[in-house]
Amino acid sequence: MTRKCVSLRTADFLKCLKSLGKKKAAKLEEKIAELERMENDHSLVPEGKNSAESVLGKRLLISKNTFALEFGYDRALAVVIEKNGKKIFAWFWSGSHEEYNKKLKASNLHKNENNINNTQNVEISEKFKILESIGNIRDKANPNNGNGLKNN
Repeated sequence: MTRKCVSLRTADFLKCLKSLGKKKAAKLEEKIAELERMENDHSLVPEGKNSAESVLGKRLLISKNTFALEFGYDRALAVVIEKNGKKIFAWFWSGSHEEYNKKLKASNLHKNENNINNTQNVEISEKFKILESIGNIRDKANPNNGNGLKNN
């Protein structure tokens, strides 16, 4: 299976994770892993749902590049960066539903999105390179790509 989706955890997100406590942090990490599994293997998405995102959260209307993951009564936010069929969730915040509602001010989300794009640019580029390398290795290992057709 070629990985088309990975997560990146910003320093701010790691601080939020510590403040959640061990139990909630573990639950959040479990949900992020579940999201990645579904994104990388669409057969895991339950019938009646069209994407992993729709199962575990939602894209925000006020900032379409921001995804809100729901875990219990808490939320986590990520900027979603897509390029060449690959997807990175750059997690930048997590907290209570009440804090999430405060965070939904458009100016705050756009500020976070711009900050991630600027400060995490090198790490994001590295993640895309890794995803491309994995795809290239798979293609070389399986020249017929499972469909009887040779890759070009």
